[in-house]
Amino acid sequence: MAQVYDQVQQALETHLLAFTQLPADPTTGRAAVSFENDRFTPTEGEDWWRVTFNPTGPPERGSYGENGYTRVDGELYVELYGAAGEGTGRIRRLADDLMAHFKSGTRITSDDGVTVSIWRVWRSPGLSEPRWYHQTVTIWWTVHRPEL
Repeated sequence: MAQVYDQVQQALETHLLAFTQLPADPTTGRAAVSFENDRFTPTEGEDWWRVTFNPTGPPERGSYGENGYTRVDGELYVELYGAAGEGTGRIRRLADDLMAHFKSGTRITSDDGVTVSIWRVWRSPGLSEPRWYHQTVTIWWTVHRPEL
């Protein structure tokens, strides 16, 4: 089971990194995106994103028989951070553009052939913190696999 989650996470993160409006680290030019358990320190006053992969439950049998399948689903959280005090419009527009990049009905295939379907995408209300304003985009995904 762990392997399918790794395949799904790889597919979703690869699709995210193809988004043309990713924030960039001003010193390295690399994407300013913090993936789980990676070393990352945001630059004060610069945009950055945090990504969390969350399978939402155990696999469920979707149908039985010779062509039966198992369903695996979860959510990918992308938290968009911008400097506090700069208003909400730019982060909201980025969230909307990211939602369009992962719009409902999108199908993403991992390097080893797992197809991830995007069912719903939404954004939370923004949150103001002392140093950052941030908004979370939630991407609900599912995979149907015959062999699980």
